[in-house]
Amino acid sequence: MTLAALAVSALTSIAMVSTLISIFGMFGQMLSMFLLIFQLTASGGTFPTELTQGGLFMALHPFVPFTYSLNALRETISSVPLDGNVLIQSLAVQIAVLIGALIVCAVVETFRGRKHTKLFGREMILLPENN
Repeated sequence: MTLAALAVSALTSIAMVSTLISIFGMFGQMLSMFLLIFQLTASGGTFPTELTQGGLFMALHPFVPFTYSLNALRETISSVPLDGNVLIQSLAVQIAVLIGALIVCAVVETFRGRKHTKLFGREMILLPENN
């Protein structure tokens, strides 16, 4: 279960970063870095959110996808028997964010009309060309 939680978490993060880069270009890379730093603080990844000053991080704690990543990983690696409700809820929220980010990215790329992209320095065709 730990590997499944890690895989869903990684795919969700990659989809969010890809969507930001798709929408904002190079500026999206910077936004994704800020989002990572913000999520680490707001989700309790570095230290408990209850100890943060002000209520901003505590108010945004349930809306940050990384919160659910941490909850799923805490459930799977703890020595306590699994609480299926927490694990299923965490994975469901992450999968919903993953699907939403992929849909937004696909819509943006479709309407932008981008037919080619570079992956690892090689030109790749994203959509079939109409002749």
